[in-house]
Amino acid sequence: MTQQVFEKKHHWFLVRGLAREAGHWVDFQARLKRAFPQAEIHCLDLVGSGVHRHETVPLSVGKFLDISRADFLKAKKGSEGPAFVLGMSLGGMVVMEWISRFPDDFQGAVMVNSSAKTFSLPWKRMHPKSLYGIFRASLSRTAEEREKRVLLNVARSEKRRAETLPHWIKVHEERPISRTAAIRQILAASQFDPQVPPRHPKTLVLCGLGDEMVHPSCSVALAKAWEGELRNHPWGGHDLGVDDPDWIVEQLKTWNPL
Repeated sequence: MTQQVFEKKHHWFLVRGLAREAGHWVDFQARLKRAFPQAEIHCLDLVGSGVHRHETVPLSVGKFLDISRADFLKAKKGSEGPAFVLGMSLGGMVVMEWISRFPDDFQGAVMVNSSAKTFSLPWKRMHPKSLYGIFRASLSRTAEEREKRVLLNVARSEKRRAETLPHWIKVHEERPISRTAAIRQILAASQFDPQVPPRHPKTLVLCGLGDEMVHPSCSVALAKAWEGELRNHPWGGHDLGVDDPDWIVEQLKTWNPL
């Protein structure tokens, strides 16, 4: 049944997290395309990052959605096939808001290492050590220093951190995200308080059990609230797109969103 869904033309929309943008996926889109040849892959930048980095970041995740959905509608216009969305961390919050307000936009939704005020305590949603790590990264003098600190905060695999670092340095040098934008994104995320509607697309929740930023119990709570399937990576950190992108792809291949 899963293969029947994904063998036809369809769309994947990818939403990154705090102070990240499309370029931070590195080669994830290519990996996803190999797994789903019939898919069109789209990366949506949150307000304050990527193509929207010069725009003022609102202090509400709900208002993030206004820009993200406009980009979605533009990309999807005139193109057939169902759409699926995957959001990581803050991107997962945008996904939750999205399927609450517009449940017919997607046939399935995936949240990766995300959380919500409604279901988890503040120190579970953002470990104080990680918040300090983000602060230190924001004070870095060079792009290399900054991205090294970010990677140490979000990824467990030393090998994958080393492979990812030059790509992330390049993104920061070409399209830097301001400290103000990052702070406002954090403030918006801290207040995210979704309401689960009675009708929404089928959900899948992916969790890294080695996540030292957002406690894995947050993903357990989301899976329960959204009646979604929970799948745990045994050691992956907060950014599973860095630590083990092929694992994410494999979970999508074996997921039945019907």
